[in-house]
Amino acid sequence: MLHKGMTKAEIDNELIGKGDFVRIDNLTRFLKDDLPIDIRKEVVLILADIYEKKSMFNEAAKMHDNFSIYSSSFSEKIKHYTKEAELYIKAGLFERADEAVKNAMTQANARERNEISLAIKDFYKRQAGVYEKELRRANAVRIYEKLLETNITPAEREEIKKKLLDLYDKLGRVKEFLVLKRSLGGWKNLLAIARIDKEIKVVEENIFISYLNFPTEKSVGDDFGVINICGARNFTQRNSLRKYRRVFKLFFCII
Repeated sequence: MLHKGMTKAEIDNELIGKGDFVRIDNLTRFLKDDLPIDIRKEVVLILADIYEKKSMFNEAAKMHDNFSIYSSSFSEKIKHYTKEAELYIKAGLFERADEAVKNAMTQANARERNEISLAIKDFYKRQAGVYEKELRRANAVRIYEKLLETNITPAEREEIKKKLLDLYDKLGRVKEFLVLKRSLGGWKNLLAIARIDKEIKVVEENIFISYLNFPTEKSVGDDFGVINICGARNFTQRNSLRKYRRVFKLFFCII
């Protein structure tokens, strides 16, 4: 049984052979005792390790936060606040991750702040990659959108936007796809795909769009006055453009 005055080696020995949840229970109750700071720090690190291995990232993050509070060393505080942020990123709790980063930054000098920023950016990228491999695309989108809010290079921003464009397409998030496509200068390609020229009728079921004298070099959506929406039947383009119907409905403000 764990008790006050035990060394780390004795604590480790006492926990051998016990299941993870039994260990969590014993260590949590042990923390309620009036323990020396050095033993308290060891206990929360053991708990943090167990929680992380069980993918209980929120609880693991709390343990690293506790360690940072118990610690008097700037380097230890930075290390464990940064680890806390990483775990909150894995848990999808970005606001808490931001708070942990802020706590780390307050303990750091200029060089260390730069290192923290690079580490956090890497945590987000790696977690987004995990989500993409697991086909958890909506989660990956959240991370990439979050990364666009951070201080990243123009090249990184371009790369992330391209990843988002692909994910928006796969998720059927048409509005976001179109807005991002425009920011990447992609309207000309979209026009080419849809075969829209100076005068073409695009049909979807009983609706068609009469596209009159619309300059293909111009961004679609700038001139809604040239678009006429009419009832129609049996138009040959319907099937070939069916896959774009959601795009056109949003694109041309069909009512």
